[in-house]
Amino acid sequence: MNLSLLIHTVRYIKPIQLFGQIFKRINRVTIKTDKEKSGISFVLKVNPIIKPNSLINNSFCFINIKSNFESWNDNRHGALWRYNLNYMDWLQQADIDRDICIEWIDKFISDSKTNRIGFEPYPTALRSVNWIKFFILNPECRSKIRDGFLYSQIVLLSKNIEYHLLGNHIIEDLYSIYIGSLYFQDYSLNRKSKRILKKELEEQILPDGAHFEQSAMYHSIILERLLDCINFSLSAPFNDPDNIFIDFLRSKAKIMLGNLENILWKDGSIPLINDAAYGIASSPEEILLYAKRLGLSWYPLPLKECGLRHISFYNKEVLIDVADICATYQPGHSHADTFTYEMRIDGVPFIIDTGTSTYNKNELRDYERSTAAHNTVSVEGRNSSDTWSGFRIGKRAKVKIIADSNNHIEAVHQGFGKKCKHYRAFRVKDSKFIIEDTIECNKKSISYIHFAPNVKITSYSKELIETNRAKIFLSGAISISIIKGYSATEFNRLREIQIALIEFKSHLTHIIE
Repeated sequence: MNLSLLIHTVRYIKPIQLFGQIFKRINRVTIKTDKEKSGISFVLKVNPIIKPNSLINNSFCFINIKSNFESWNDNRHGALWRYNLNYMDWLQQADIDRDICIEWIDKFISDSKTNRIGFEPYPTALRSVNWIKFFILNPECRSKIRDGFLYSQIVLLSKNIEYHLLGNHIIEDLYSIYIGSLYFQDYSLNRKSKRILKKELEEQILPDGAHFEQSAMYHSIILERLLDCINFSLSAPFNDPDNIFIDFLRSKAKIMLGNLENILWKDGSIPLINDAAYGIASSPEEILLYAKRLGLSWYPLPLKECGLRHISFYNKEVLIDVADICATYQPGHSHADTFTYEMRIDGVPFIIDTGTSTYNKNELRDYERSTAAHNTVSVEGRNSSDTWSGFRIGKRAKVKIIADSNNHIEAVHQGFGKKCKHYRAFRVKDSKFIIEDTIECNKKSISYIHFAPNVKITSYSKELIETNRAKIFLSGAISISIIKGYSATEFNRLREIQIALIEFKSHLTHIIE
């Protein structure tokens, strides 16, 4: 392990994370299934979002990998597949047989002594909410044993909150404990979850409504669960008589909805900046409709603190990333992508992000987080932020925004060293999109452009890249090469693309028209 990387990583960690890591190692919390607690019956104000079919003919399909059930600890397909198995999202899929659901719930209970993965906090949180939703919608499937085991999971989670990770993990933990407290009418769990959840939402939701981990995918996941909390709050007979907490949840949901609506592409899809992929979170359309069913109203919020900028002009649409890493103590889902951008022409992808295809800690994961996997500049082959070990970042780029308007966005960062500033300006002039790069240290630099799979480069030189969709005029290039690469809009699905590598020293301009 590189000592410098470790030092820069540790300096951002919160003290509570260090205590959480110690607690996690010395306190072996195990589930006690002797709890006797019955949930209450009530009708949800509106139906929650239906989940995609992941249990089909006794086979499971998660992250585009289909497989039979082997065990709850199945490690054949990586940690994320195994986690999805223990989430039990399929309890919410359309038209699933209730008897099949009960068989799997009972199997989970009977296998609990040998399940090493299922009682980690994150899968416990997601699974508990899925069980509660299932029992609320199917009260005839409840039993003393099932309710008791479910309550045991909620209690276990309340003693094992993920302070060592924080971020979206602790929010999911608290959502689950809060919903569980309403289902079981537990005053102690209710008070605890509301107190910590309020603090975390205040910190993690930025003033412009974005989740601070700066991933539209995680923003959508957290927003949907927030809407679940509102749904249960409005439905359960056990709650605050003055509705103060419900009003707080509504206020956070409204600004998150406003942010989501402003970052979406015109076709309603999310940008794939940082860790994001299609098919994981519910679609934005489903989330927005869910919010409307709950009676929420909102308006699009200007993008500011999240660091994304969304520009539309003529037949073009561009998303620009001039963000600092906001989740400084939990940058696990951030990439070394400072000053990257994506472009669509006539609503069709033209310049794209490489995307995220895996969470396995391997070379592929390292590449997808690297600067070379994004539409930005690398100096002497270095990353703008030091990504490492799958979910870590050491030294990171610090961004200063110089200009911020609809037709001129300019910023600078020092991720390549204090004496090597990278200035990048994005300008809109009529139908042209202009990108100007300046590297102060005069070292060998590469600007990367990743083209969508349906874009074909027909010719190229130091002055011009011609494609079947648009032309890119260059000024300042020393050389240019075209290589084969890939992109991933979903986990475990790669598509071949072409990537332009433009070498320059101190100045480069490219104009797309």
